[in-house]
Amino acid sequence: MKNSIIISLDNDYFLVNNFVENLLMCTSFENKHEIIVVSDSCKNVETLSYLQNIQKKYSFFHFYELPEKKGYSVANNYAVSKASGEILTFLNSDVFPQKGSIDILVDHIENGLADAVQGLLIFPQNGKVQSTGHLFIESMAPHVYQGKKVDDPLVLQEGARQALTTAFLAMKKSTFLQYEGFDECYYNAYEGRELTLKICNSGGLCLYTPKAIAFHCMGGTRKFISKNESQQKGIFWSRWNTKIKCDLKDYLRPQFTLEMQKHSYFIINCSYLIGWDKVLQELNISASDMIEIKDRFGTNINMYYNLPYSAIAYNGPYLFLTNKIDEIRSNRNWIELRNNPLDLAMDVHGNIERLSNLI
Repeated sequence: MKNSIIISLDNDYFLVNNFVENLLMCTSFENKHEIIVVSDSCKNVETLSYLQNIQKKYSFFHFYELPEKKGYSVANNYAVSKASGEILTFLNSDVFPQKGSIDILVDHIENGLADAVQGLLIFPQNGKVQSTGHLFIESMAPHVYQGKKVDDPLVLQEGARQALTTAFLAMKKSTFLQYEGFDECYYNAYEGRELTLKICNSGGLCLYTPKAIAFHCMGGTRKFISKNESQQKGIFWSRWNTKIKCDLKDYLRPQFTLEMQKHSYFIINCSYLIGWDKVLQELNISASDMIEIKDRFGTNINMYYNLPYSAIAYNGPYLFLTNKIDEIRSNRNWIELRNNPLDLAMDVHGNIERLSNLI
């Protein structure tokens, strides 16, 4: 067996049914792939019955159950111990690969193009990018280009990343074992990020490819995992804070055009990120002034609540710093009244947009 598709889950029947049926439809097995599913102590009778019946129907489908909930790391490590493939493809149960995409990931590993490879993950709700890998900035590890259109030239460009998500990722089994798999001190977060960081920091190549495509409902796989993520975040950053490269600027720089560089911007900080000053300096962005708005810790920012009416008539260009550009997208009337084509918005996912393009 060449490839083992590794899945751990604890989900209601409808999600599992949609996930498995899509997987069976989008991948041609024929002695090339096997599926290893581990129930992380799932208690849904309909889900368990369905998976048991699928196992009886297909010889390449192997189903195992953990009697106690152990979390993502333990469940996936256990699945790997049952895998016969030389290559492992990790797949979250809320990820829906498109036809042939798993083969593309496997081919990248088989042909030595990368040590770990992740495909393009897309939000099914709006058809925009969910993940093309991770970037790092000031104790944050956002998904690169989250929120961009999938046909953006940067999204369509294959490239190296410091870390990847294991929601839709392939690597050799020998590589997984070399780095001792998922660290079981993590329960439901950071384990894949750390594993791929180890590979990258040891000189291996973690690659994003847009050629392999999947839709990601996001959150479904770990919906029933209740342990607090803050402890795991503390463990991760205590280990890695001095070993990572803050690379947000590397994703923003190609989008900051020569025309944009001509201007001095009034900076409106709508973000809780502490490290923006350094990013602006590294990008040689000239600032005429800067303010922080009160709602920068929110998820939907209303300009009328945060800026005086005189802000609409300001003659110079604005640069809005955001956690996600979508947080300011709902200000259509304000943006139309403002009517300045030079205004920009920038976010921690590595996106730059003209404010006028948001409406």
